[in-house]
Amino acid sequence: MIDLGRLTLFTSLLACAASIAVGQDNGEAEPFVCGTAFAIAQAGGGSMPIIDNKPLRTIVEPQTEVAQTANAALDQDTDLGEIKTSVGELATTLSEQLKLPVFVDTHAIDIAGLDNETIIESPAGAWPLRSAFRRMLRPHGLRVSVEDEGFVVTADFAQLVRRGIATDYWISADPEGNEQISKTLGKKLTVGFKDLQLDTCLAELSEQTGIDMIIDRRALEEIGLTADTPVTCRLKSVSLRSALRLMLRELDLTYHIQDEVLEITTIEACEQNLVNRVYFLEATGFPIGDFDNVIAILETTIAPDTWESLGGPSTIAPLTQGQRSRPAILVSTTSDVHNQIADLLKAMRKTHVGADPIAARSPNQPPEKKVPQSGGMF
Repeated sequence: MIDLGRLTLFTSLLACAASIAVGQDNGEAEPFVCGTAFAIAQAGGGSMPIIDNKPLRTIVEPQTEVAQTANAALDQDTDLGEIKTSVGELATTLSEQLKLPVFVDTHAIDIAGLDNETIIESPAGAWPLRSAFRRMLRPHGLRVSVEDEGFVVTADFAQLVRRGIATDYWISADPEGNEQISKTLGKKLTVGFKDLQLDTCLAELSEQTGIDMIIDRRALEEIGLTADTPVTCRLKSVSLRSALRLMLRELDLTYHIQDEVLEITTIEACEQNLVNRVYFLEATGFPIGDFDNVIAILETTIAPDTWESLGGPSTIAPLTQGQRSRPAILVSTTSDVHNQIADLLKAMRKTHVGADPIAARSPNQPPEKKVPQSGGMF
């Protein structure tokens, strides 16, 4: 179960440690962007930028003269001179061309799967700088924001999630191991078991998929089953996830991801060992800020009886941080339900086109401070 009393602290740690949040409120007057940025070298021409470990502050509206100048430049036609440079030299190259400070958020580079040798090219000819940035950076899953210090190249999560990047994050000792198992569950295979012992069936599936599988023998004994229980299951070209679900359903068993292995256990035991996972909601079509609608849809369409609102053990909580934070929910449930949620969000991204709508404001809710069209992130 989720300790909602610790949710604020948890989300703050998650945003920095996992390098997947854009910004949050740090208790000071202004929010900031987690992560180290490349700062422009003050001398040395084309030398590599120096590292500045100070966090970059984000702003709702330009506050400094540099930020105001950068915002004004966005709508001006600019010829970047057909830049062709590496990510490692991007900040220096753009700064020299624009005569304005440019920074690169190194966390964004990591999230987008890029490295310092990745080549980035600008469009030929004169374009509004805003459009030139989009054409230059969007193919790499990047975008530009205007901060107090100048332009900052950061992650374009709306683009990345459509490519299956940074869509969610497991809260576990080994999130990468859990993610790898989760992906392998989608692998297609053919099974033909007839009165074969359960442990033998799992050994064959493990051999085909490379996933370590174990049996929670104590939990099975509590409902009168053993590893020798016979299994009959014939399926052709189905995902490992579906094969396990169909094979185990006849025995009132299920599976979950635990300690980097896939464990076969009872439904009751699984519900006592729920797994936490953060889901980011960009490019799904859910109205931004309408967490009530998101939670209602998930709770009524995916395993309704499992949710706390209907007496079950599973919970969903919105992750609300600063104005620049990614829209996200924290879900505590079984591995099988997690897979169903991930499949639903993936399907929604495949069918959704354009920007996510903004949630309608209630009559009693004060309007947000309007941000100039030329400012902020784009």
